[in-house]
Amino acid sequence: MAEMKTKYENLRSKHDSEVKELFENKHTLKFVKQMKHYKEEWWAKTGDEDRKKIATQMASTTKSWVSASQDQIAAEEKAEKK
Repeated sequence: MAEMKTKYENLRSKHDSEVKELFENKHTLKFVKQMKHYKEEWWAKTGDEDRKKIATQMASTTKSWVSASQDQIAAEEKAEKK
């Protein structure tokens, strides 16, 4: 029982940190908003060429989000405050 409680606490802790990352990190929130926009575009545009462009944009956005350094994120947040 104690082992299960420990696993639960670890899982809850991980969940809390992921939720905090998603909703308090403006860089991540911006990424999620862009992905939602791409999803809406994807459903609105059914042509192959349109969807290829959307897929390319999604890949580029994902790559930028994943490879962004903490310095870049801080600079981006600082620029948004101005």
